[in-house]
Amino acid sequence: MAVMDNGFRTAVRCCDGQVTLAAMGEIDLATAPELEVRLKECLARRPDRLVLDFARVTFCDCTGVDVLERARRKAREAGIDLKITGVKAPIVVRVFEVLGLSDLLEPDQG
Repeated sequence: MAVMDNGFRTAVRCCDGQVTLAAMGEIDLATAPELEVRLKECLARRPDRLVLDFARVTFCDCTGVDVLERARRKAREAGIDLKITGVKAPIVVRVFEVLGLSDLLEPDQG
């Protein structure tokens, strides 16, 4: 698990061709680079599916959205199914809706 001084954390779990990256805290200018590093590491494993668990993400700004867009593009190019699960923070759901990222959310989330 990676932990930054501001409380942002990530944890990675691998099982049966799926990599799950759990993010916790706020994704913003200070933490988005750490998320991007973790996403690149996960994509480099070449899983069939990459799941981003956002159950404990409380905020995501445009910097985080940018990271997610790049990850989506790289996953698509590599034939990796990328989805986001567990989004609970209304502000995060709204940002995804407004910016056209709702397709990344699992069907029961958006």
